[in-house]
Amino acid sequence: MIDSADTPGGCWTFYSALHPDEVINARPGDSFSIGGGISALVVGEQVDFEWEPVIDQDGYKFRAIKVRPRRDIPPWRVERIGR
Repeated sequence: MIDSADTPGGCWTFYSALHPDEVINARPGDSFSIGGGISALVVGEQVDFEWEPVIDQDGYKFRAIKVRPRRDIPPWRVERIGR
């Protein structure tokens, strides 16, 4: 869960929201191999994130769609493997 003044009650997030933009902007049918980067956040760390409103996502009214920690992270390796 991520919290901010814009998302009262918290914002649901999943590790896939941490993936690089190339994957987030993929079209249906695209396949990628992703490595490096990060797959988890540290409790209490600061992040920048984009969110969308939802009716109910596991009890939350907001869902993160992009999450970027404010710390240095290892580079991502993104390889397109299908379309």
